[in-house]
Amino acid sequence: MSSIAGLAHRELHAEDVLAITLSAIILCINSHKTHFNMKKQVRMSAVDASTQTYLTQVGDRLKVLRILRKDTIAQMAERLQCSAATYTALEKGAPTTQIGLLAKALAIHGALDSLSGVAPVPIEALTQTNTLPKRVRSSNGTIPRKDELDF
Repeated sequence: MSSIAGLAHRELHAEDVLAITLSAIILCINSHKTHFNMKKQVRMSAVDASTQTYLTQVGDRLKVLRILRKDTIAQMAERLQCSAATYTALEKGAPTTQIGLLAKALAIHGALDSLSGVAPVPIEALTQTNTLPKRVRSSNGTIPRKDELDF
């Protein structure tokens, strides 16, 4: 169960309300900044604008989870065994951060199961092996194929 969903099952204290309010404000500000930056962006990026928007939203969610746990950036970086700058980049949605670092951060927050929704494969595709393409090796020219043999 995620940290936010867990809040419904316990009494909220003033500091919890403050943390949630702060998190919501951060999400709104970052959403506005992302929209503004997409209009001004002229240099080439590692990802397109819609992908960057999604990465920024994921980073914002990590930030909210960190704030709800009352952890600092330094504490999270120490748990992830990375620098504070790297963890900050992850929270900002930098496309150059490692996916393994994201998975580890989600595991720390108890939200690793949220990755199960990434790139879902229909169960039918897994059970129908005849629809999967066969692996074909190209010949290197030194060994003749069966149809090239004349004996």
